[in-house]
Amino acid sequence: MSDERRQWFFVRNGQAFGPLPFHALREAVYAGILSGDDEVWDNSGFRARASAVEGLPFDQPGNQNATGGQPRWRPDGPAPPMGKEAPPVAGPDRPVPSKPEVVPPRPRPQMPARPKSGLVPATGQRRRGRAPQPPPAGPDTATPAPVPDHPVSVARTKIAPPKTEEPDQAGAAADAPDETLPTTHASGTSLQALCFPRRSLGGTLRLAGAVVVAVALVAVARSYWWDSTGNARTMRTAAAVVGAVLAVEHSDVDVLLIMEPPGWSGHSNRLERCLKRGLSDGLGSRGRVVGVAYPDFPEGLREAMRQKTGRDMKDWYPPVHEWYTFSMVKDMLARHPRTDVVVSAIGMPRDCDVLLTDNWQPTTSPVFAVIAGPLPRQEFLRSAMSKGVIAVAVASQPLDVNTVPSTVPAELSARFGERSCLVASDTFDTVVRKLPGSFGNFPAQLPGAQRQ
Repeated sequence: MSDERRQWFFVRNGQAFGPLPFHALREAVYAGILSGDDEVWDNSGFRARASAVEGLPFDQPGNQNATGGQPRWRPDGPAPPMGKEAPPVAGPDRPVPSKPEVVPPRPRPQMPARPKSGLVPATGQRRRGRAPQPPPAGPDTATPAPVPDHPVSVARTKIAPPKTEEPDQAGAAADAPDETLPTTHASGTSLQALCFPRRSLGGTLRLAGAVVVAVALVAVARSYWWDSTGNARTMRTAAAVVGAVLAVEHSDVDVLLIMEPPGWSGHSNRLERCLKRGLSDGLGSRGRVVGVAYPDFPEGLREAMRQKTGRDMKDWYPPVHEWYTFSMVKDMLARHPRTDVVVSAIGMPRDCDVLLTDNWQPTTSPVFAVIAGPLPRQEFLRSAMSKGVIAVAVASQPLDVNTVPSTVPAELSARFGERSCLVASDTFDTVVRKLPGSFGNFPAQLPGAQRQ
């Protein structure tokens, strides 16, 4: 074994010292700590008196611990066999000391790991595991200073451990949580306040108000976006033109808007809002929209269809013009008695020939206008417009001529002429000549007084 790896021990006054390198053993001789009578040994099994080890400065001038020619062991030479001792130095005044007990080296204490953050977990419990045990105290063992586990203030509290089943004795020490847990941050703020900050009532109300305002703004933005695109813009423009024409011919009128009932494909709350806005823009101060009405679908028709087909017709929604009758118009007018003008977005009913009888007079009964939907046959529409019971209608095809009266603003008239044309008494012949397919095939026949 080389001199660098060999560790030395010696006994002084009954107390063992070591392990030490050889140069430390030499310094102990110079300092007067180690004498030639003291026993030394190393980790290879060599054991002798200190004066018998070659290299220790006992023979230097002025050193009183001389060996007197006693043979010595060289520290870099071969070690004696294990279990054998070097011959002690004999003498009447130097008895051989007894073999001392070898003291094993003290293990280095393990320090607990420091957390990366200055805060303890929000649950207030440490990570489970067996805490490192301190080394046994001895006469030459210094007690190390305690190291704090977490950089928190010294304010601590007792937390009751959770009620669990009794663990076995082997894992009880490892699973038992530490009852002394920090509850305060170094800044003085409690950990509960840092993890779960409390809001005042005013702050909560302000937050709720901000959320409500944000939702309302999103709804308004979506509404205006839908109103300015595609079919919505076309319908609103047509309603504005019809309202402008009615405002010229009538004053201080109450308008009732008729639309498809909820559940049908043509019904939409946004479309209803667009038509009401368009009529209000066209009427201005000369009229107002007093309500929106929907025809009642006859449930007997649904039951008859169920018996005919043998299927559940709960989700059956036939087109409106197949079941829309003039009796439904009378029911809606009965619910809105102060109606002067009926504006229909679903066309005219199939039995609208009632308008040409003597029972329906424009001076005492409401006047009709059609924004969208199928138009009746051209003979009936010409007679109804000449009688004054139908004021104006809109055909969903454009013309190369302007059919809007000059009283309508030019910008609104140009936008309307891009997709539609206006059917009135003065433009009826032009629309019949250029757009003959805009008219339908109902009513089936005209009243006898109006036949040609």
